[in-house]
Amino acid sequence: MKNLLKNLYNEFTRPIREKWIGTLQAAAVVRSFYLTSALKKYISQNRKYKILDAGSGVGAPLTIVQARRFSQCDFVAVDLYENYPLEQHLSLPPNIIFIKKDLFQYSAKNQYDIIICLDALEHVKNYKRLLILYNEWIKPGGILLLHTPSLHQIRYLTKNKLLQNSNERQRLGDYHVREGFQLEKMLKDLENIDFKILYSRYTFSSLTWFLKELFSIGESKSIPGIGIMIFPFILLSTKIESFLRLRKGNGIFVVAKKLTEKLCN
Repeated sequence: MKNLLKNLYNEFTRPIREKWIGTLQAAAVVRSFYLTSALKKYISQNRKYKILDAGSGVGAPLTIVQARRFSQCDFVAVDLYENYPLEQHLSLPPNIIFIKKDLFQYSAKNQYDIIICLDALEHVKNYKRLLILYNEWIKPGGILLLHTPSLHQIRYLTKNKLLQNSNERQRLGDYHVREGFQLEKMLKDLENIDFKILYSRYTFSSLTWFLKELFSIGESKSIPGIGIMIFPFILLSTKIESFLRLRKGNGIFVVAKKLTEKLCN
């Protein structure tokens, strides 16, 4: 009976996961909302783009959804723990390739029109070096879409267990080496390496984060169907917050444009 209910749940939620957001994980729903909105704004239907998802996550579920949505673009998903996606009811789109590689070992000078980096910088110590690499990989005039945790984290129900802890056994790429980033400093870091800031904002309002925490608790306690139960509420909360100019939030979203090929050292 348990397996039957699980299979029914997977079939019921499959269209949402494979055609819309890639996963029902609450934080990913929020990131997906801001990413999709930005891609719709900066991608023209009559032009072909080459897009890199830098640190796409295992199986790159969100990248696959975007590749289906923007079929005229070529996507590359790079991750330290990249695995070829399994359990896909729909066939994988032909316009995406998967690369298992450390981003610091990857090379692609002036190759991409758009680079996506969602919640990856908090996992690396030398994040400024990674930003410089992104600048090298983007064509002049290309776009960087960046999301990171905010330095000002507000939690209601759970504690952060993702900061590096020698007593916990985690994969290297799963560690958070920092709590988050200050928005103003991140904008300055990008401007110092020849990016022009097009748009920036806080994400994960208090209500959105509270719902995310409810999901995390439900997931940790293996509550059946927690993803679909939280989904409509966190999506609605994210849509509402997107119309507001948040003064603070648990996340930061930045859109930046590469100006020239010359980098500041």
